[in-house]
Amino acid sequence: MTATDAVTIGQAAKQLGMGQRKLFSFMRDQKIIFKDKITGCNLPFSRFVDQGYLSTKNSSWEQEGIGERVSTKTMVTTKGLIWLQELINKK
Repeated sequence: MTATDAVTIGQAAKQLGMGQRKLFSFMRDQKIIFKDKITGCNLPFSRFVDQGYLSTKNSSWEQEGIGERVSTKTMVTTKGLIWLQELINKK
């Protein structure tokens, strides 16, 4: 599954009936994602990407005076939405 088959954390949170910040916090507490110290992006641990629960989407842009900037966004797959709902229901 690719990032095009997935939704953003914000969209996933809405589908799961919670706010984006709460879902990010839950996922960090459960060691599903981590905040990259260099970029500040919330990135998934590779085992969850390998299992098909999460994916990433990269984007780049030019920033005047700095040059090319790159951002990575964590995406939730359909399989990941079902899995996250089960995890949330257990808590």
